[in-house]
Amino acid sequence: MGDDPVCHAVNTLFAPPGPPWLLPLLLLIFLYLVCGLLVLCDKWFVPTLERIKFLADLPDHLVGALLMGGGSSLTELFTSFADALGTRNSIGFGTIAGASIFNLLGNAGVAAIIANQALVITPAPFIRDCIFYAVAAGAMFYMLLDGQVTAGECYGLLGMYSVYVVAVLVQTPLTNFIHQANRGCMADSRDAKTGPLLEEMPTLSPQPADDLEPQASSPLFEFMSSPGFVCLCYPFVAIFNLTLPNPTTSGGVMTVYSFVVTALWIAVLSFGMAYSGSAIGCVTNVNSALIGITLVATATTLSGVFASSIVAKRGHGDMAMSNALGSNISVSYTHLTLPTKRIV
Repeated sequence: MGDDPVCHAVNTLFAPPGPPWLLPLLLLIFLYLVCGLLVLCDKWFVPTLERIKFLADLPDHLVGALLMGGGSSLTELFTSFADALGTRNSIGFGTIAGASIFNLLGNAGVAAIIANQALVITPAPFIRDCIFYAVAAGAMFYMLLDGQVTAGECYGLLGMYSVYVVAVLVQTPLTNFIHQANRGCMADSRDAKTGPLLEEMPTLSPQPADDLEPQASSPLFEFMSSPGFVCLCYPFVAIFNLTLPNPTTSGGVMTVYSFVVTALWIAVLSFGMAYSGSAIGCVTNVNSALIGITLVATATTLSGVFASSIVAKRGHGDMAMSNALGSNISVSYTHLTLPTKRIV
């Protein structure tokens, strides 16, 4: 870790092994940034996605796989950028690997426990995401066999992610077209027997309750309403209120603005967690890859866990599961390749 600029800065400011209060201070900073991430996801990130879903009339699996999955996994992307452009150690790759494991083993499980109800999962989006993630995991394993990431491999992974995005976008129209074609064939076969009476029967298409305009909801966890937590996170809330609109009432342009700025705030918090996590590894002489695959990976994945838990609690099983798998697909296909200083 001698070439790590974070370790160099820590050793320059504090002669090894450093003062006894340094490690507790770094841990408190790290945990405080996690609290800020929790507040950001609960009050702005998920409500903004719900607003986008309502305004654009998007299906649950699309919102979960692309918007929620991509947005919640931005923490891993910016941590990887922090590694490639700043820390230059293995914390970025360790975070990506650890986040993928945590998403598979923890994201869906925690969301199901918090939901406390049976969640309905549509088979087609689930099978689609499983296939693309299996391909992504195999491709990433093959790519790292020689310990290098070449430009051609990066372009290949990005191209595969483009195919995934197209598959998500066309799945709902294609499924609706197939259903309508089958329904037309069945109607034609019945018309030969029943005549025009069938044409007089109305087609019922009830409006689902979850398509109603989203309203402000209670926090994900009860302790978030406690005076102590509210006071502790008030600086975050004040800053977010100054830079972000109310996601439950904003219009189309302001909703897009809210999504972009929320992603930027996720980037800021992620950089802070990446650097504080790297500093913790330097002070404790723990390998940066181990810190990334445990401490930083768990913290940066919490945005996805919080998002999945919130929507699962409201009965959106497809959105929660698509987020768990979609964020892994986004991480595997793009987050190791986009930081250009990793390309050799």
